[in-house]
Amino acid sequence: GGGAAADESCPPGRKPYHVIMTAASGKYQEWQSRIAYYHYRKQKALHPCSDMGGFTRLVNLPGGKPDSLVDEMPTVVVQQLAGGRREGGDYGFIVMNRPWGVMQLLKTEHWRNIPEEYVLILETDHLFMHPPPNKATPEQPTAFKFYYMNSKDPKLQPVIRKYWSGSMDEVDPVGPSPAIMTKAMLEKITPAWWDFSLRMKRDDQDANREFGWVLEMWGYTLGVLSLGIKHIVDPEFQCEPQGTGMDGMSIYPIYHYTFDIRTDNVWSVSKRTYHGRYFPKNFRMPPPCSSESHFALTGMFNEASANLPRWEGEDAHGDRQPWPAKADDWRNDFSRAAAGADESPGSWPAPVPASASTSRSATDLLVHAAVGTGPWKWG
Repeated sequence: GGGAAADESCPPGRKPYHVIMTAASGKYQEWQSRIAYYHYRKQKALHPCSDMGGFTRLVNLPGGKPDSLVDEMPTVVVQQLAGGRREGGDYGFIVMNRPWGVMQLLKTEHWRNIPEEYVLILETDHLFMHPPPNKATPEQPTAFKFYYMNSKDPKLQPVIRKYWSGSMDEVDPVGPSPAIMTKAMLEKITPAWWDFSLRMKRDDQDANREFGWVLEMWGYTLGVLSLGIKHIVDPEFQCEPQGTGMDGMSIYPIYHYTFDIRTDNVWSVSKRTYHGRYFPKNFRMPPPCSSESHFALTGMFNEASANLPRWEGEDAHGDRQPWPAKADDWRNDFSRAAAGADESPGSWPAPVPASASTSRSATDLLVHAAVGTGPWKWG
């Protein structure tokens, strides 16, 4: 859908961006795409004068044939790379379809007709909690700061040096998503993004070994750097809770649920459990005293799956399994984890302080919060 219609009634100074969500084939991407689009539409309606503009799902499909979601959300279907380690294939790395898909998008009439000057590149596991402000400029994209895109890592530096001879301080710790840039900027950088990713995957064993599942992100970062382009690096563009999670969610516009989350040994969510099938409806909400991020993600999942038609996930009957009030009791609750309460993001509870008999010290709470923000594991 278009996004420029709100301009006439909104205050001046907006910099609308068109949301481009890159997606692939299969049930795993299907249910994620539907939840992501639901929350895009919700935030767009709640904040009509934000920088959030129109939306396009860019999906790579075998043979470029439309799927069942083309009637549910604005979609451009492009060719999916063939499997296999050969010319024209994905070299065993399906993420190669992301830059390949954007390369194809740029040649379409749909692209030429996008009215917004800027675009926001998104993935299916990104959920809007409020509209991101557009911090990009015509000269500089803005992108999230990833802790694992670290050019100072001694293991990564020998590989980076193959593609960049300048200062390591010049290497932005970013990837292609989430990122906001002008349409002209995306047209400029996409060929380099594709070329660097392809050469690394096809020809560089060291890059395959050291970059692993983020190789295409390094293809983007080093490709953009080769053009002399620097990003506005934004650590508050999104949050990526993991393990015991995190609090302070209100400052982040996007929840990226790439990591598993859990509370002790009694409750957990992992998107990877749901390959080939939909996420359940009515998933059990996390126990009291869980991190705010746990309530946020479960609430967003439950709201979308309850309101979207033809949701294929089973009913987990989480509303039938309330947690015991006392922390000592729920920590020993080993009932089935795949269940949740019927609550919406509008009623997310804040983490509940433990009772006096089970209270934790301020130091314990600080450690809990710190662990939730980093790459560490709890326990």
